[in-house]
Amino acid sequence: MCRFIGIENITMNALIEVKERNYHKEVTFSKLLRYGKKRPAFLRQIQEKKRHY
Repeated sequence: MCRFIGIENITMNALIEVKERNYHKEVTFSKLLRYGKKRPAFLRQIQEKKRHY
């Protein structure tokens, strides 16, 4: 099953998660970019685990 979410949701989730992990007042574009590059692989791993159960 595929779910499509808007870029706004992805961006907001990224902002929240990066801010929580770094404990800084600012979130740079490079931090968001790194998050965006890693997140799809992480979500695929979760999906694969769900398929095996």
